[in-house]
Amino acid sequence: MWDDVIHLSAWVDSAAGTLHFFCALFALAAGPVLFLRPKRGTLHRLLGAGFVLSMLAINVSALTMFNLGRFNLFHLFAIISLATLLPGTVAISQALRTRRRLWFSIHAHCMIWAYYGLVMAGAAQVAYRTVPKITGTFASVNTFWDTAMPVSMLTTLVLTWWLVPRMVDRYTGATRRTPLVVS
Repeated sequence: MWDDVIHLSAWVDSAAGTLHFFCALFALAAGPVLFLRPKRGTLHRLLGAGFVLSMLAINVSALTMFNLGRFNLFHLFAIISLATLLPGTVAISQALRTRRRLWFSIHAHCMIWAYYGLVMAGAAQVAYRTVPKITGTFASVNTFWDTAMPVSMLTTLVLTWWLVPRMVDRYTGATRRTPLVVS
């Protein structure tokens, strides 16, 4: 039972899928290091660049995969992910050039939401690929909606309510009592 879950072939079935899988693993591992360690150092810049490149590869490869037959919700989420990733990347270059807190805040929000989307997608994939194998049911589109969507929705609720506001506060130096002031 568990052999079917931990074998690489349970997770990828193409070159694009392999790229997608390993870039997602890197980005998932890099995220906590980027968010929890001090900013402005060489490690943050190198890991941040790796995170952005990995997320670009994840999203571009996602747009080439059609496992559910046609353009679907995953393709839409890849486009939304790009819509958070690209402004976050532009914002940090502006922040470093102008030193304005607003650009750092935009960068923080965009990168946190890009990581948040990655975690949601990962939770959906884990549920979709493991629950049917553990329970012995066939993985189908209905199985996806029955297993992966509730897990993603629960992850969304927990992260939205608890984690994201705290990460933005920590990253930008703002608190709930001292709102961000544009300088």
